[in-house]
Amino acid sequence: MPSFRKFLRTLIFGWQLHNLLSYFASFGPNLDIFNYFFRPGLLRLAGATIGRHVSIMPRVQVTPGELEIGDEVFINSDCRFACGGGIQIGDYCQIGNRVSLETIDHQLMPVVGGKRPSESAPIHVEDHVWIGSGAIVLPGVTIGEGAVVAAGAVVTKDVSAFTVVGGVPAKLLRRLPVNERQEEKQWEAKRPSSPSHYPYHSFQHH
Repeated sequence: MPSFRKFLRTLIFGWQLHNLLSYFASFGPNLDIFNYFFRPGLLRLAGATIGRHVSIMPRVQVTPGELEIGDEVFINSDCRFACGGGIQIGDYCQIGNRVSLETIDHQLMPVVGGKRPSESAPIHVEDHVWIGSGAIVLPGVTIGEGAVVAAGAVVTKDVSAFTVVGGVPAKLLRRLPVNERQEEKQWEAKRPSSPSHYPYHSFQHH
């Protein structure tokens, strides 16, 4: 029994520590030292897996759960990542401000004498995805490589690679030519790897 109580205290402490670190990670001014080091560092301490040269802007809310972010990812301000079902973001992704990745939902049918039970499903964002400002991605969605989600879209189902979707609910708007992607790969091979080559002002149009 004492060992169970110790385990329970450890579990509660770990949950509170995660919340505390995630909470403090949302603070700080919009400076490179905070965007590239302070906020990603605190989220790593909270248990998130975060790759190289990730920029996280102020007031990003991260709830307890699994969070994996690849290399060279930009996350704008006021985003919400509800990680209860697990969130995976690939390399070179761009997340606009006020984007919500919601992995927890409730069943449709009410329960007599109680609340609707929660349901969770992971969100997968593959490499080179751009999610526009104010978009909402719902549980169980996979956004394919190179896809673009228009600002304000509500994504309820999977998005195919190299497509543009938008609207409520999000629908296909266009397909991106493959040759543009091939040119991008050639550009990537020549791009610098240091975060000093990615000044803050270069991200203001995202």
